[in-house]
Amino acid sequence: MGIEFGAPVGMIPRAGSPAGDMARDSFYADLLKLFGDTRLLWVPEPTETTTSTDRSRNARTITYNESVVSFDVVPEVLGAGTAVNFNGTDEEADTPDVDALSFGDSVLDSPFSVVVLCNPDAVTDELVHLLSKWDNSDGSSQLREWRVTIDGSGYPTIELYDESANAYIGRQDRTALTVSTWVMLTFTYDGSRSNTGLRVYVDASRLDDANVTSGTYVAMENLATVVNLATMKDTGATPATSGEFDGKIALAAVIARQLQPDNIWAVKELLNAFYDLEL
Repeated sequence: MGIEFGAPVGMIPRAGSPAGDMARDSFYADLLKLFGDTRLLWVPEPTETTTSTDRSRNARTITYNESVVSFDVVPEVLGAGTAVNFNGTDEEADTPDVDALSFGDSVLDSPFSVVVLCNPDAVTDELVHLLSKWDNSDGSSQLREWRVTIDGSGYPTIELYDESANAYIGRQDRTALTVSTWVMLTFTYDGSRSNTGLRVYVDASRLDDANVTSGTYVAMENLATVVNLATMKDTGATPATSGEFDGKIALAAVIARQLQPDNIWAVKELLNAFYDLEL
């Protein structure tokens, strides 16, 4: 069974209706034009249960830990789209490891960006993950590449890890996000292997104001770990994930270039129209 939706709000086409399907297809096309080389685009649809299909040309399979209709709170309409509500405990999704979702080779990094449309239910003292390629297993099996998070103070953060050097660089906006409020977070990296190459945008405004760093970073490595949505992989935990996000996510994307301010603003306007928001 798919998800049952109520009446549309205003003139926004209802998700799952013929008009809604046309709006969705147009939205995908316009979004992919703005993004360029999109390596992963998760946009949930109303008929989903245990899996979702990546809306980029790669068509990767994204697998939920259980059917989304069995989540504590079922997915809901958001304008012409759908939002999935993650419980912050054991609800998450992942897609298999592929080279195209790694952006370092242990010597050099390449540019990339991550965009997430989310609505956090709470900010606690625990760092939570929006999207990550980061296996924090105990001992020598750690496989850490990159992650975008909201830290325990509510600050949106991007971190890049050099596993061999046990070092990382990162950047964050040290203004706490407002809970129960939709926000478009954009994290960009120019490939320069320095904190100065990282930027954090909140609703298309660049707001990063602090570095997070440790050790002597050289470059990320291409490691064998999956990309997780709303958590990170942690085989030392039960379930085998940790740092789960508590709240709603309607879109997550990984793009193989550094998005520029004009692109980010245009993406925000597109999301406002499709999801009936005022970011």
